[in-house]
Amino acid sequence: GRSSGSLILSGMTPLRARAIRILTQREHSRSDLKRKLISKGFPEHDVLEILDQLASENLLNESRFVASCVRSLRNRGYGPVRIQRELSAHHIDPEIVQQYFDFSDPDWCLHGCKVRSKKFGPELPEEMSDKLKQARFLEYRGFTQAMVQKIIKADFME
Repeated sequence: GRSSGSLILSGMTPLRARAIRILTQREHSRSDLKRKLISKGFPEHDVLEILDQLASENLLNESRFVASCVRSLRNRGYGPVRIQRELSAHHIDPEIVQQYFDFSDPDWCLHGCKVRSKKFGPELPEEMSDKLKQARFLEYRGFTQAMVQKIIKADFME
């Protein structure tokens, strides 16, 4: 039998139906959706046209995609530098990405503190070797050097 979802999609072109099916699973960037649809054998000209339609209907939205990625990666313990690097792979307009990053925001340091203590425990490092180890970990996770220094000293809470 057909589900109600396939009845709704049955009046659409196969390309539009596929695009909407992909978007219902999670947000996608324009370039990711384009790549997926072309890989399914749809002609690039038709894909570009449907992407424009979906964007004009706000079904495809780069800002929503960025917000979703930032939230997801932040929840997985990544810092702003690493998140921006991940987003750059999706060919998003840098102005859209920049809206989500204020490196002076103390929330990034609080987030880094949680990431550090989850990995190393609540006690701040005292030995230089421990400080360096934790700093390398936090930098790998995408926190700036300035943030890492504050996180390891916990001096941003004043």
